[in-house]
Amino acid sequence: MKGFSLRAKSDSEECIKKYIMAVQTQFDYKVKFVRHDGAREFAANSLKAFYDDQGIEQQVTVPYAHQTNGTAERAIRTIVTIGRSMLHYAWLKGSGCEEDTSSSCVKC
Repeated sequence: MKGFSLRAKSDSEECIKKYIMAVQTQFDYKVKFVRHDGAREFAANSLKAFYDDQGIEQQVTVPYAHQTNGTAERAIRTIVTIGRSMLHYAWLKGSGCEEDTSSSCVKC
C-alpha cells in the first residue's frame, strides 16, 4: 500500500499520473483500471485524457455507497486507526499528522 500526503485536492491529479507512470516503469506492470468514487479530483478532463492515452479503464463506484469501494475504505480506516493509536501512545493530541499516517501505511 502506498500513501501520499497532499496539501490540496488539486495536487492529486499530478500525483496519480506520477504514481501510474512509476508503477508501469519500475515494476514493468501495466495499470489496467483505476477505481474511484467519481470525485472531481479523480475525474478531471485532463486525467481522463491521461487514462485514455495510457489505455486505462475508469471504474466509478456508486455515489454515497461506501460499501462498493470496500477495499479502499477499509485501508483508509486501518491507516487512520493506526495513526491515532500512534498519537495516543506518544501522548500527543491531534486528529492525525502526516508523518503518523505515512508511518502507518508502511506498517499495514
